Formats: sequence, C-alpha cells, structure tokens
Amino acid sequence: MNTRILLVTICIAFSCRENKSLTQEYHISGEISNYPENEMVYLNREGSVDSTLIQNSNFTFQGRIEQPEVAHLSFKTSRQRKFFWLENTNFKITGSLEEFKNAHVEGGMQQKMANLLGQQKKVIIDKKIALNALIQEGRDSLLNKDSLLRINKSLTTSLIEIERDFLQKNPNSMEAGLILNKYKRNWAKDTIRNIFGSLTPSVQKSKNGLAVKRFLEFPSCPKLGEKYIDFESKTIKGEKVNISELLGEYTLVDFWASWCRPCREENPSLVTLYDKYNKEGFNIIGVSRDSDKQRWLSAIKKDGLKWDHINDFDYDSEAVLIYEITEIPDNFLIDKEGKIIARNLRGNALKDKIESLFEKKD
Repeated sequence: MNTRILLVTICIAFSCRENKSLTQEYHISGEISNYPENEMVYLNREGSVDSTLIQNSNFTFQGRIEQPEVAHLSFKTSRQRKFFWLENTNFKITGSLEEFKNAHVEGGMQQKMANLLGQQKKVIIDKKIALNALIQEGRDSLLNKDSLLRINKSLTTSLIEIERDFLQKNPNSMEAGLILNKYKRNWAKDTIRNIFGSLTPSVQKSKNGLAVKRFLEFPSCPKLGEKYIDFESKTIKGEKVNISELLGEYTLVDFWASWCRPCREENPSLVTLYDKYNKEGFNIIGVSRDSDKQRWLSAIKKDGLKWDHINDFDYDSEAVLIYEITEIPDNFLIDKEGKIIARNLRGNALKDKIESLFEKKD
C-alpha cells in the first residue's frame, strides 16, 4: 500500500514538473495583414535572432528566456519594428505591415504594464507628432516656430512626469527599470539612488537594474572648481590609457562623435585653437561616442584632428557615467592643478577662455 502511494506521489510530482517545464517557455502567435506570403519575420533578442516564415498571414515563435527582456519583431522588406517585453508565457501579436510598430501585443505581465504606460502617454505622443510635423514644415514665422518649440518642450516634460510617476508606482515592473536606466544621467544621483532602492530585487537584478547599479557605484560628477576624476579608455591603437597620462597645462576633454553634426561643425575652431596654443601647453582629448571604428577614424582624418583620441565603444562608458554626459557636444576644461575651470564652452566662448588663460601667462 505504501509502495503504491509512493509511486503515485512520484508520478504526480514528475507530471507537475513536466507541466511546469512546458509553461516555462514563450509562445508567440502573430498575425500580420498586407504582407507577402512566405516572407520571413525575425525575432530579435539580446544576442540572438530567430526567424520564421509568414504563412496565411500568420507566424509563430517558441523558446525560453531566463528573465524578461525587450525583444522586437522585424522584416527584411520593411523598416517597421515592434518592440515588446518578452517573457515565458503566451503572446498574441496582431497588426498590419504599414503600421506594425503599433501592432497590438497581448500576453505577459510585463507587457501588460508597458501597454498601460503606453496608453497614458499616447495622447501626448500624438500631439508631439503633429507638432513636430508643423515645425518641420517651416512655413510659420520664426516667432510661431519658437512658440511651437516651447509647446513641444512642455509636452516632453509631461511625458517624463508620466514615466516618473509610473516607475514610482510600479516598482515590480521591468519597464520601471528601463525608465530609470533611461534617465539615470538626467536626474539627480540621490533621486536615482532612492528610486532604485524602492525597486523589487528582480528589477534591480535585471539588465537595466544592473546598469543603474553600476552608475550609482561611480563617484558623483565633479563640479566647477573641483578636481577632475580620472578614467580609463582606449587609444586609436586599442591601448588602455588614463586621461591623467594625456594632460597638458590646460586640457579640453571633448565629448563628440562622427555622426554628431554640431560636433563636426565645431571641429575647425578646435583645430585653430590647438594649432595656436598646443606648443604653449594646451591639449585636447577627444572622447568619442562612436560605435563604428572606421567612421570614427575617418572623421578624425577628414577634420584634421591632431590631438589625442580615445574610445571604448561602450554607450555607458566610464567617462560618460562619471561626467553624466546626456548629449553631445559636451566638454570640460582642466587647469594645471587638475581643477575643472569650465564646462560645455563652444565657439567664441571657448576661444575667449583659452586666449585669456594664455594671455595671463605672458
């Protein structure tokens, strides 16, 4: 009798374990209208791409992931992409080829919360799209364009407030971790630290959560008058170097990229300053935000940038996190004592500052 009970117990346990394993997978059922038959659709995940055929306007994917992550569906013959939170559960995705980026996604708690946030933001996003169209047309007077830009800025602020409210009210949402990672260099570090501390352990240990944690481990960005914080990167040859090894008597640490038009427009002025004052102790360290090495090197050559250049091809590089770089061009000027004496100077403002420093020496 006891043997029978034991066998039944083992079978039940095994059955439960088998059923549980079956649910620990994602199953995506998709339907897309107006798309050619037997074309491919791609599921893009972190570090992997899966593909399948579209047949009778339908497609399916199946697999397993360790934790929820942002994935997206894409096509060879269209630029439309649909981003969503993928986790081990069932999904139903429906949409048309023309507007697949707005396809409806059902399934998963994380996506459900993301959909909720999307609904809250939709009205403002629609207004921004219409407003940007008016700005791009450029038919209005300069005064009206300035007014439209102010309205656009106000709408952007409203979006940020919605996202901030969402992450504070939903500390168990992976979307909250994504939002906090998105704004980590924009908000005060104490604010980031407090919000991060309120997130659930699973969100803190997610990819976005770990990125925020790494950011918080770096010292706070030095203010004007404070000593610069050294950081490591790589030279054009791929050799590790600290900026402390490259300093002149006065050094401009310039954050730029080959794809940044304002940066490229500023380069001729930097070349003039460098040529004029380099022998007197002025140096520039170019910290690139490029991800494409050849484009980076090509821009250096084309613009005639003769100074030191570093790049570790990391969006969240040590330099970017320490100095909380949110946009480029950006820069800071270090004096011979290692103090930061100016931040984000360009054009005539930078020219006047450098000239005044070296005139004092005379």
